[in-house]
Amino acid sequence: MAHPARARAGAALVCALTSLLLGWSIGFRDLAAYVVFWALGASVGVSAMRIVRRLFPWRGLVDAIVRGASIAFALIVAAGFLLGVTGLIGPIAYLILAAACVAVTTRLRTATRAPQVVADPPLHLAIVLCAMLAFVVAVGLVQSPLTLYDSLSYHLLFPARWLQEHRLSIVPTPFSDEAQAYAPANGELFFLWLMAPFHGDLAARIGQLPFYLLIAAALYALARRLGAPPAHAAYVPAFALLSRPIVEQAVGADVDLVCWSMLLTALYLGFVAIESNDAAEWALWGVVVGLYAGTKYVSLVYAPVLVAQAAIGMRWRGGRATRSRAMLWALPGLLAFGAPWYLRNWIVAGSPIYPSSLTIAGVTLAPGAYTHAAMNHSLFHTTDPRLLPVMLAHAFGTPLILFWLPSAAIGGWAMASARPRREAWLLLAAPLVMIPLYWFAIPDNVDSRFMLPIALLARCRTSWVAGSRCRASSRGRSSPPSPRSRS
Repeated sequence: MAHPARARAGAALVCALTSLLLGWSIGFRDLAAYVVFWALGASVGVSAMRIVRRLFPWRGLVDAIVRGASIAFALIVAAGFLLGVTGLIGPIAYLILAAACVAVTTRLRTATRAPQVVADPPLHLAIVLCAMLAFVVAVGLVQSPLTLYDSLSYHLLFPARWLQEHRLSIVPTPFSDEAQAYAPANGELFFLWLMAPFHGDLAARIGQLPFYLLIAAALYALARRLGAPPAHAAYVPAFALLSRPIVEQAVGADVDLVCWSMLLTALYLGFVAIESNDAAEWALWGVVVGLYAGTKYVSLVYAPVLVAQAAIGMRWRGGRATRSRAMLWALPGLLAFGAPWYLRNWIVAGSPIYPSSLTIAGVTLAPGAYTHAAMNHSLFHTTDPRLLPVMLAHAFGTPLILFWLPSAAIGGWAMASARPRREAWLLLAAPLVMIPLYWFAIPDNVDSRFMLPIALLARCRTSWVAGSRCRASSRGRSSPPSPRSRS
């Protein structure tokens, strides 16, 4: 136990010194700010991993990373909500909340469940990951945000204003799109947490970096969940990390990777919750779905995939009353992390998705500034289907889609035989269902970055190109049956 502890301490020290050297070289020279930043990061990390260890069974390192990252994000968003509503946003207040969280998590009792260990990612994935990580950090810190327009118009502007005002507020955007001022802002709350120690964007300019890594972990977990061997499952996150559209997002201060990482994580945790029917698993799934819905308006477009997952879960076990009660534990997290932004808009502007009106089946439930049809009359909306393959290729990255296309049919055929069968079919069908959702429901449908979740889920097929060697069995799952089901 001592050896891994020393390794973690050494890695933390290297990261701390690297951030100090890079930050110092570009003008951030307040040593106290670095101490606060490291203390906040350590406190949130320790609290999140304690929650993982003491509330959930061990399913391997990748599973723990996915859970820990999601819980850490939830803790940061919750702190931002609490301090923002009370007008106490600032580094000292964040430190007090972080210390309180560490103290509370020490009182949690360790779950008495049998360990469930699975294979960790192969070494070559770690090598690729380290190389890409170094590139993203270097470019992100030294250069201005590459996604300059959105970063400066609201992703970084809103947290900066909240930090100055010490509270959450609707920041007017006369210089940009009106919708940005009312958009869900869980991602901006994360940027606010990064900016609080420095009163600047030293860390926020690469704020999507943790979610870039989380996407890789979630894709690997999904592939292992279906039984792909570790060496084959590693291809899915490797291709995602090397994809140019993903890397461009990782070095900028947007929230697209934040949103799509939550979607992938929700899919993985949803499968685990369906299998175990455990209240804690459903509660965490609800938290992640809430974080997803509270990050971007576009999350609502792809929400039917998660609704279908929950509905299929009910059918798998016959929709018994006991399962219905367990699923209700998802509601608190969903409401706490997803609903506040929409309720604010409904109260302040008259529509939860302002400036758009909320219309269902032709009935306007909440009038906004524009109808959906009016928002489609835009330079950023197209009805020409000939452009769809071009945008999809750009979302994949053109070199990657040239490799993916010939492997898609072979990998899809092998993946269809995976176990659990329903999970495999859901992941196979999801990208196909998401394409018309994207095309018809998103007003700005010429922007290929909104197709990134489609491309990410479609990559799951690449771990199945090896055919029969990848065919899953119940022994190959990354999440074996829970101790309750084996007893």
